[in-house]
Amino acid sequence: MNTRPGDSSRSKAMPRRPRSQPRPCQSMSAVFQSIGCRTRCLARSTKYTPPWLSPWRLPRTTDVAIKMVNGLAPWSPLLLKAQSTSVITAWHLVKGRGESIMAQNGGNSAGNRKRSLGVAVSTAVASLPAAQAQEATLEEIVVTATKREVSQQDTAIAVTAFSDSEITLQRFKTFNDYAGQIPGLALSERQPGANSVIMRGCAAQGLSFSDSATTSVYLDEQPITAAGYNPDPRLVDVARVEALSGPQGTLFGDAAQCGTLRIITNKPDPNQYSGWVDLTASTIADGGSGYDVSAMVNVPLVPNKVALRLVGFQADEAGWVDNVLAPTPGLTANNAHRVEDDVNSSVWSGGRAALRVDASEEWTVDLVGIYQKYELDGFGDATLNQQLFEDTSVFPDFGKREQARYTRDDWEDEWYQVALTLEGDLSFGNVVLTTAYFDRDSAYFADATAYLQVYQQRGDYFRSFNTGDPYYDTGGIYDFGGDPVANDYDGRETTNWSVEARYATPAEGRWSAIVGGFYNRREVEELFISNVHNFTGTPGFAYINYAGYYFNGIDPKAQSNNWFSGTYDSELDQWAVFGEVSINFTENFSITAGGRYYSIENDYIVRNGALVGLNGGAPNCEVDYCYAPGDLGVSDEDGFVPKVNLTYTWEDKLVYATYSEGFRRGGANSARPQSVFGPATDLFEAPAGTLNTYDSDTVTNWEVGVKSDWLDNRLRLNIAAYHMIWDDIQVQAEDPQPTLFTLGIVNFPQAEINGVEAWFSWLPDDNWSIEATIGYNDGSLSKADILFEGTDGAISVPTGTTLPIVPDLKAHVNVTYSFPTMWMGAEPYIMGRFTHTGESVNSLAGIESSPFLSPVVKQDPWQIIDLQFGLEAERWAATLFVDNLT
Repeated sequence: MNTRPGDSSRSKAMPRRPRSQPRPCQSMSAVFQSIGCRTRCLARSTKYTPPWLSPWRLPRTTDVAIKMVNGLAPWSPLLLKAQSTSVITAWHLVKGRGESIMAQNGGNSAGNRKRSLGVAVSTAVASLPAAQAQEATLEEIVVTATKREVSQQDTAIAVTAFSDSEITLQRFKTFNDYAGQIPGLALSERQPGANSVIMRGCAAQGLSFSDSATTSVYLDEQPITAAGYNPDPRLVDVARVEALSGPQGTLFGDAAQCGTLRIITNKPDPNQYSGWVDLTASTIADGGSGYDVSAMVNVPLVPNKVALRLVGFQADEAGWVDNVLAPTPGLTANNAHRVEDDVNSSVWSGGRAALRVDASEEWTVDLVGIYQKYELDGFGDATLNQQLFEDTSVFPDFGKREQARYTRDDWEDEWYQVALTLEGDLSFGNVVLTTAYFDRDSAYFADATAYLQVYQQRGDYFRSFNTGDPYYDTGGIYDFGGDPVANDYDGRETTNWSVEARYATPAEGRWSAIVGGFYNRREVEELFISNVHNFTGTPGFAYINYAGYYFNGIDPKAQSNNWFSGTYDSELDQWAVFGEVSINFTENFSITAGGRYYSIENDYIVRNGALVGLNGGAPNCEVDYCYAPGDLGVSDEDGFVPKVNLTYTWEDKLVYATYSEGFRRGGANSARPQSVFGPATDLFEAPAGTLNTYDSDTVTNWEVGVKSDWLDNRLRLNIAAYHMIWDDIQVQAEDPQPTLFTLGIVNFPQAEINGVEAWFSWLPDDNWSIEATIGYNDGSLSKADILFEGTDGAISVPTGTTLPIVPDLKAHVNVTYSFPTMWMGAEPYIMGRFTHTGESVNSLAGIESSPFLSPVVKQDPWQIIDLQFGLEAERWAATLFVDNLT
């Protein structure tokens, strides 16, 4: 439980060591070692490897941390300051280089694991009742998966939930830390803030560049989903994380096609003062060192009426990948000016201010503002560069955590959310009105040298045929001088405004219902720039100058490093009405039926150009060469998704059967006119423009499950089995015209996904706790398709082709022993975790690189072992942990 004093949700007396369920710590890509009081678990989740990119496998990690929580009552700012304790570091308790468990084979990514160690200290102040000795029982978590407060065990949905105390115990901070504990979830991520959350195997590509996702992400009451770019809210003072597996389209709408991930923050408590401070220091074996500081203070402004809660954090996370000296593949330049150790270090900062007003016994108002900024100094992948060196017979001596970068390589993600919620708990039901505004600015600079080297090689190859085919002979457009050094920039601004109003009848009685309405407006403005050093004078520069003059009448440019610039703007408006009705036919048997009617309008404006200024920018089609100017049109659709659930309960057990549907909106591809994904035009013949738009896809889900508590709530077994049909699958593919290098979305006919998820918890006695989860998933195409049929680049994709990214088997075991005797006035415990992530593939038939049909790479299974030792007293706690022993 690792309860922290001062939080009203945890300030009650707790039974001795019925440790909150550390649901399976799964596998993800980056996990470094943190030392300290609220540091992170080495959770990992399935990590995507694009056909052209293999992210680093993290070196083995060994974390050592000490956590202390001291409580004082009554609370005092002066006492809080006096109680703050300096960090003690222990840099050499564990040392040694981790073994890589990934073969560097151009795409088999399970992530390097790193070993690190550190120490952390935390102080807290609050009024906390003394713990009372009582028989240990399993923790009951109240969730809002049905938009009502219901016990997790009484919810007829497959839900994985982490309470505040469990988040503290497991040291969760980011998706990377807790995604692995959710049996039906995988995470495709290059870095925090650029990821795809995938539930129940609904993945048709790795990192997605589509407009909509298959799993929605919520921060409190607002969806913040961004396909391939989900924000990663840091878990500081978070009340609960809920993962709802399976289609949630009725209550959560678009992008909840296969599941929903919810992050719910703690709200102010008008009844008591409270506060805490966490300090963490860390170091990574063969890497850098870092720290993590966070704090919370809860202040009643008007006792029992008004409270203010303030939260702040700053974390400097160490890197472990070195950028080493290397020539370009053509041996015309090197990266001496960018050689640096531990380039993938990062900094998190942010905070939250929340005001709660209990206006009356019935009405509560919450006003919350959240801010977060994430800065990454360098990306940690490298396989693409290594493969290019091999292709050109140049073999630098790359180590297991070394890369070669030649230009700027970093990422910044900054956002804020302001939300207002009015809730009335009335005699005739519960009324909620909530509105939220979300604003996000993210940008990256990425070394594109290896990428442009691939363009150069492909261009050389196809130009050598001299076929006269206009789709192959693009002159010198991809000739960058033979050995290019290049850099890309992508910046996007997203604004998202949502409103929801809902009413729920009282849950008691023969029937209950919930009805509501939802509106969302999202605007995205994106600018992409690709620059080539010394581009002026190359055949590519000359070709674009010629094309701009010949096709558009644009005066030739004297000089420019800009090979490509594009703006991608979209405006989304959607509204929906939804509802569910539950009828209790008997004391034990009930039926719930519901649905959601939705209407969506999406407008796209795209401008692509080249030789824009000296170093790129937004194309001005009056003076720049533009080949995709203007409005791509409006995508309109509406529809209805139903849900039916049958539930039977007896004693502490529940059995359910569910039929549900989920949807993901369609859209338009943003591509140049000569592409199959481009807008219809008279400038180019078919296949240009034939696949400009794509349809929405739907998931139909049949699911049965059981939730059961046994042995006086000391044994828990939950199981869910599902069969899903995925129709009109949106699949990301590369244009078959080999020199266009353009990605777009197409619809595949159908896939089937079958799986089982299970959760097990057992308290054999007052000292032992055993918890486990397992997830099995089998997803493949159930209908064959010929992609780009009728073109020279047609690809046959057979029935049975495996869906990518998601492992076939995931398992986690957590065993905790609480010692019966006290040490230094505290209760000692030791906890061990084992996580297994099974086999998966990185691509759907290699179609994301169709001209050369990139091979599908199998990602081998891998395991993680973590150990943690701690002391827990009434008002303080200390923890020592070692992660990544495998």
